[in-house]
Amino acid sequence: MFRIFTVLVFAVITLISGCSNDESVISKEWKETGTVELTTTNDEGKQIKADWLGDEGRIAISNNPFVAGQTQKYMWLLWGNKDEIVNKPLKVIATSETGEELTIVESILGGENWGATAASPSGFSLPTKGLWKLNAFVGEKLHGTLIVNVNEA
Repeated sequence: MFRIFTVLVFAVITLISGCSNDESVISKEWKETGTVELTTTNDEGKQIKADWLGDEGRIAISNNPFVAGQTQKYMWLLWGNKDEIVNKPLKVIATSETGEELTIVESILGGENWGATAASPSGFSLPTKGLWKLNAFVGEKLHGTLIVNVNEA
């Protein structure tokens, strides 16, 4: 009887620990960030519209494709108190579905662009396909988070 109980306890522990080590568990609640249409006026006075990934009024990034291992150029847009974000450091930390973490952007935020309070160009790549969480920090404070889907090359 004791052996049966011991085997059952071991089986349950193995089953529970096997489930908790599932690499995709970290992203089960992640949902890809949607798009927002922004409008700006060019030098000739013509209005230009474009879709951006993000949340207007908080944070957005240019809607360029995300392809694993391929560096692309992206423009970051942040809204907020000008004194708190313009000319301040921007740091973006990316986390994959499996928990891999890397810093992909370290720059200084410039002034207005596309109606946002501050903007910064960047170039980066994400190494693997799947969902990635991009946490954007201004100084040490989390300003916003985007979830992007990286496609296979």
